[in-house]
Amino acid sequence: MDHDCGNCDVCLNPPSRFDGTIVVQKALSAVVRVNETAGITMIIDILRGAARQELMLRGYDKIKTYGCGRDLSFAEWNAYITQMIQLGLLDIAYNEGNHLKITSYGRNVLMHRLPVELAVFVPFDRRTVSRRAKASAEKQVLNPAEVLMDKLKEVRLKLAREEKVPPYLILTDKTLLELVRLQPVTMDDFSTVEGIGERKTVRYWRPFVTAIRKSKGLKASVGSGLSSDETLLLLKAGYNIDEIAAEKNIKPVTVYGHIVQLINEDKLSDFSSIITREQYLRVMQVAKEHPSDVYDILTPEMPRGLPRVALAISDYLLRHKANS
Repeated sequence: MDHDCGNCDVCLNPPSRFDGTIVVQKALSAVVRVNETAGITMIIDILRGAARQELMLRGYDKIKTYGCGRDLSFAEWNAYITQMIQLGLLDIAYNEGNHLKITSYGRNVLMHRLPVELAVFVPFDRRTVSRRAKASAEKQVLNPAEVLMDKLKEVRLKLAREEKVPPYLILTDKTLLELVRLQPVTMDDFSTVEGIGERKTVRYWRPFVTAIRKSKGLKASVGSGLSSDETLLLLKAGYNIDEIAAEKNIKPVTVYGHIVQLINEDKLSDFSSIITREQYLRVMQVAKEHPSDVYDILTPEMPRGLPRVALAISDYLLRHKANS
């Protein structure tokens, strides 16, 4: 928030900036005075003193900030409020009709009149942009890091559209820059990148790692056998069976199948969060007395797939006892 990263396209081609403190304070004040119950368009109409019927019915024409920003166009206010969101002064409450919410940082700026710089608004001119883009393309060759960053942004945008969320909720630009710097090519490498936890690793590692592998000239496919490793990652993070199933959009019995695989491969040795001692002993009793009917007998008593886990644990204990 308080300094440039020095790596992104904005930093590499910095815009002209100005002291936007007064502009910011006007917008923040408008958001506060409507109790954070209005979206961007309504806030702009309040600042510009619009005579909209909805605005009047809500009494927004009576608040102190009504019309205080008539000197700026709708497009200018839209650009500056967007910058305020990017700077962390405002948030958008997508679960509350896209209402603007002032952040703790924004309140600090408003109360203590802290200075804020904004990029000067430049009216959009399609012809100018096209000429500039063409000229830039002719004289500039992107370096590999910039090419990879663009590819990762494409992946992020596709995921954001699928999940119907803003791209930054998938991964922030800062995290994308870390991906460009570290270029992880496995799930484990991806999980260690700053800004990526277990949940995001399981959800997003495949498309991002695939893009990185392609950029490095490696085999793009990461294989399907890593699904059990995703389950292991979530288990270690404290997720229970139902949570893992929901996170991965699979059935709990499939999760138990992954656990059996992990036990057989000696990747999992702590079973306390998966099965109770009583459940384990019950499976062992039935397996001893009715070895051919284990699953039929136990299906009404415990989750489907759990008896297989118990039998895998028994094999694990015998295997390690023999080796000790």
